[in-house]
Amino acid sequence: MRLIDIHSHILPEMDDGAKNLGESKKILKMLKEQGIDLVVATPHFYPMDMSLEDFIEKRESRLELLKEDIKGQDMPEIFLGAEVYYFTGIGKSDLIKTLAVENTNYLLLEIPLENVTDSLIRDIRDIRENLKLIPIIAHIERYVKVKRFKQLLKLVEEGVCLAQINTSAVIKRSFKKTARKLLKSGYIAFLASDAHSSEHRPPHFDEAFLEIQTAMDSSVFQELLSHLDTFSNEVLKEKTDEQ
Repeated sequence: MRLIDIHSHILPEMDDGAKNLGESKKILKMLKEQGIDLVVATPHFYPMDMSLEDFIEKRESRLELLKEDIKGQDMPEIFLGAEVYYFTGIGKSDLIKTLAVENTNYLLLEIPLENVTDSLIRDIRDIRENLKLIPIIAHIERYVKVKRFKQLLKLVEEGVCLAQINTSAVIKRSFKKTARKLLKSGYIAFLASDAHSSEHRPPHFDEAFLEIQTAMDSSVFQELLSHLDTFSNEVLKEKTDEQ
């Protein structure tokens, strides 16, 4: 079984994540020690702040810098993606396809901490129907108190999108109750670190796994591991085919 972290901010000097190469390596080392074999670098993409072309160029250069620095070291294998901030009409933007998780048709989507509007619901449906991408709602636990949150859960129930929670939500008192409820109800497909640094926002896979194992039915834990393993295989599939 191979485990993957589908949401991380490990690229150096890319966004509000790792500030330098040293910090990137610290996070990667922590992920490896916590049993993570693959990690998707998902820097924030804010369309209002940077063009898609500039973002992709910067992302590539930061990845190459990091890969060169960790060459030969026992670190998780890195793949590219993005945490794409929602904008009106995103479901009709073919260019967004370039930000899907490498080798897949999954798109990590961050939505505003505001009302879940009809247009947002339509756009998420359009991502799936028009772009043929599978949206993954990033850190869905943050939106529980957002007006019309149940509309998001309905999209998950219908299979329009998937949901991800942060490892920190499983262990932090402020989110623990919400995380347990979402996990037990079967809404969560992915557990991910959303790691930004080794100290202030580190990965917590080890603690989160232990919490889920001890506080919930074993089937919840096994289902999460199965999803992570399946996603790992999908990310690696094209690379294996080429070999």
